[in-house]
Amino acid sequence: MARILFAWELGGGIGYVDRLSQVAERLEALGHEPVFVIRDLIGTAGFFANRTWIVLQSPLAVGQLHPTQPSFVPGSYADLIAVNNFTDAEQLYRLVHAWHVLFQALQPAAIVAEYAPTVALAAHGRIPVIAMGHGYILPPAETPDFPVFDPAVQRFAPQEKLFETVLAVQRRLRAPEPASVPQAVTGSHSFVTAFRETDPYAGFRQRANVGPLETYAPPVPPAGDPSVYAYLSATHPQLRTMLQALVESGMPASTYIKRLTPEMRQYLTERRVKVYDTPPPLQETVRAAHVVIHH
Repeated sequence: MARILFAWELGGGIGYVDRLSQVAERLEALGHEPVFVIRDLIGTAGFFANRTWIVLQSPLAVGQLHPTQPSFVPGSYADLIAVNNFTDAEQLYRLVHAWHVLFQALQPAAIVAEYAPTVALAAHGRIPVIAMGHGYILPPAETPDFPVFDPAVQRFAPQEKLFETVLAVQRRLRAPEPASVPQAVTGSHSFVTAFRETDPYAGFRQRANVGPLETYAPPVPPAGDPSVYAYLSATHPQLRTMLQALVESGMPASTYIKRLTPEMRQYLTERRVKVYDTPPPLQETVRAAHVVIHH
């Protein structure tokens, strides 16, 4: 019926593609054709192993610094996109233009995007964009500026600078101009796929959160002996301390570690910690654990 482009641009991990794939499956069942343009083709390859979907590499921002660096403390969503070319008109123009080329090649009827602000900007006024995601990566479009959630943090750039950059890019491309940066990066419609209690912008939204895509059963006390599950990243600066604490806890433990090295695997398996090669089913694993650790 229609080709739908699924886009993921910023952030790490596999959750973005997991959620987008759930939506793609439903739309495919209705006769639509999903096409994916994503940030990480390697780490998410398992999601597409048995699919016939087109999967392409997304254009990548060359940021002034990486948002996951310990020295980077964002005070608002503005800071998250400021470090990813939204303060540099030339760099942002190149990114938006790259997305325009992809749009021309793929000819999508609509876009479903998660953590993809440049995609939403590139499609603004041209292609309908449905933005989805948990609250932190999907600020409200209703406010003229991005709400500040940490006033003590020094801004990476004034929000006015972001708007100037966005307008400069759109005028250079002769594209529709948004009324604000929040409007430009949140799509035609947006759906917060998280519980309201975990949404830092909940008080600013005019529409209620739709909640997680998955159905969660009410919490129940885990059975059996105390156990721990850890979802970690090998690039975390405190990983060694975390793994040592995991081993020394004395509890039965299991873990999934992104970018796991052979040395880490050996260290853990020798100490009877179960190591998953791929992320285990989240609900089942979390409900069975007494303690959950996340980086």
